[in-house]
Amino acid sequence: MTSGPRGAGKSTYVSLVRKISPEILVIDRDEIYAKEFSGCSFDPYTGMHIVAAQFFKQHIKEGIDSADEDAKIIIDAWNGFGTQRKGYIRLLRDLGVETIVCWYFVTPLSACLEWFMQKPDIRGFSEGSCIWDYNLYHEEASDINYPEHKIYLIEKDDFDDSNFDMICRINPLQLTLPGVPLI
Repeated sequence: MTSGPRGAGKSTYVSLVRKISPEILVIDRDEIYAKEFSGCSFDPYTGMHIVAAQFFKQHIKEGIDSADEDAKIIIDAWNGFGTQRKGYIRLLRDLGVETIVCWYFVTPLSACLEWFMQKPDIRGFSEGSCIWDYNLYHEEASDINYPEHKIYLIEKDDFDDSNFDMICRINPLQLTLPGVPLI
């Protein structure tokens, strides 16, 4: 599962992995929302964001139900709030997923700003709102913001079924993908 602020390069990174390993099933929230709801931004006063979230969870369930037992699946979603993230993790555990890895994006703010402001669907977002979102994400993700380790394995004593089994810190500005040979 990807986790990172807007503009962190999550979807771009997942696209590269998808090209290298086409056998991996990718469940992309933004892709699903664009297809089914014509975009990813919802007016919170309409309740449409709740409908869309339930729709996304149904896609996750269908994807996992149709996948082979040993399939590798990437869930590409913002999931910045702890309650959202833990909800996805509980859903995955209920569906029998054995190992849940977090790709925690530690993209510098300057890159997030540059990349996000280039997106075609940023209506209503300014540089200031992107900075606010970046800071909010990192505050909300403090439960997965472990020290400078590239890979952090959760100790079994600290295990909680609403936590990730492993966290990989990813800075997409690196020249290589961790564990993936150069193309």
